[in-house]
Amino acid sequence: MEMPRSRTFGGLLAELAARDADRPAVVFEGTIWTFGELDRRASALAKGLLALGLRRGDHLALLASNRPEWLCVAFAALRIGAVLCPLNTWYKRAELDFVLNHCDAKVLFTMERFLRQDYVADWYALIPELAEAKDGRVRAARYPCLERVVFFGGPAQPGALALDEVLERGRAVGDAALAAAAAEVRPEDVCYILYTSGSTAAPKGALLQHVGCIENAFQIGERQHLTPDDRLWLVTPLFWGLGSENALPAIYGHGGCIVLQEHFEPGRALELIERERCTVFYGLGNITRALLDHPDFGKRDVSALEKGVVGFTPEDKRLTIEGLGVSRCCSIYGLTECYGNSFVTDADDPLEVKLNNQGFPLPHTQVKIVDPETGRRLGPGEIGLLCLKGYTTLGYYKNPEETAKAYDAEGYFIPGDLGQIDQDGRFRFYARAKEMIKTGGINVSPLEVELLLLAHPKVKQAFVVGVPDEEKGERVAVFVEPADPSLTAAEVRAHVKEQAASYKVPEHVFFRSDAELPRLASGKVPKYVLRELAIQEVQRGSASTRQGRGH
Repeated sequence: MEMPRSRTFGGLLAELAARDADRPAVVFEGTIWTFGELDRRASALAKGLLALGLRRGDHLALLASNRPEWLCVAFAALRIGAVLCPLNTWYKRAELDFVLNHCDAKVLFTMERFLRQDYVADWYALIPELAEAKDGRVRAARYPCLERVVFFGGPAQPGALALDEVLERGRAVGDAALAAAAAEVRPEDVCYILYTSGSTAAPKGALLQHVGCIENAFQIGERQHLTPDDRLWLVTPLFWGLGSENALPAIYGHGGCIVLQEHFEPGRALELIERERCTVFYGLGNITRALLDHPDFGKRDVSALEKGVVGFTPEDKRLTIEGLGVSRCCSIYGLTECYGNSFVTDADDPLEVKLNNQGFPLPHTQVKIVDPETGRRLGPGEIGLLCLKGYTTLGYYKNPEETAKAYDAEGYFIPGDLGQIDQDGRFRFYARAKEMIKTGGINVSPLEVELLLLAHPKVKQAFVVGVPDEEKGERVAVFVEPADPSLTAAEVRAHVKEQAASYKVPEHVFFRSDAELPRLASGKVPKYVLRELAIQEVQRGSASTRQGRGH
């Protein structure tokens, strides 16, 4: 498919509205907005933002769940060249405080509440000056850049503006003024500041450009074979890179429709996928498992779901492809700082290719694998540190130290992952560099041991970490979810010992159900948390945490 002409988000939406005004752009709880409707709503709100004084380069913070309003606010801000700073809806008050303070937002758009989060209470606690604000203008000592707070989804709040008020103010702004503002936006302008999860430190704000999002996501969509007839089921939050810099521009770059689910509930998801005939899956392994385990799976027709992206482990991939039936989904490697994905398999690649690697690099992506110690470039088949050039972040907002550490002398971005380029040019992920286990001076890849264990018929999930050891430096530990309750620690160790060197055999085996495994909001199991849990178990000298089965 031919790439859209536009290289900005605002231009892309205008192009879609001009070409396919009546084609559905977003579906949410019975509401359908066409590209023409989304464009009109975004234009009206963009005028409101101009009336509030927002200009190219100003920052707008957005706290919202997967609702059409997220898209409307985002496209409105991006159309006039403002920088969108999405906030995580799982943030607690301290995290909201950090990011709002750090991102220098001039305007904050926020929901009133979502699930158990009361954002009204949060924001009035963090911005006490808001209650006394006049004419919707706030002057907050802690947030010196902040001028406006806009609540949507309920009645007006003291000192803040309601969405309708912003739209009303925008009526005084003419089409010519909006067109002039939109004409100033350049493809190289920053469109997003996307904050990392902050799992090991304070969140870092990755700076991303319009052109990178549009062009890289289009190529991601090409690997998936997306078309205007596709309907992408999106329960992955829009505030994450997988939603905002990957799924959104990938499907819209191909003229398709987004079917939004506000939060994940597997029964509701199966119903939605069936009713809307969704064809594209954007979910990780935990989502796949929840869908397959739900009693309605098998009763709902989800056969239209065939494309998209798949989880990380071979077992998660196999479950999605064979169990869920998403037969043409793609294996991927990527991160927020690299515009979503750097490597993607093709939708029609053989199953074994998808299970065992992450595909060829996307166009414009340059790759090198180097020795972590010396920096020497390595050849095909050699495992080393991955370095990327092309569509990578401009750096981290207001964080020159981390920005400097993220790049090497040749300008390659360093994700911190180990891998290899196969003889045919495909990338194979090996391990997070910081998660490598060094036992007795020998490196052990957690992924290698995990793959060995997943081949055991009694193992459903396996997560390997290293724990400190006075004699060896580190010992191998594994958290296992059994597929068969009769599985023992001895069987786990014997299985690895039969197929690998003795230093790879887990010294410590802990059994957990899926529900007992810690997970980030993204659905990933955080290895740093497992490591701490393993250390605690070892220090307690526990023989096992379940049914006396040894550690």
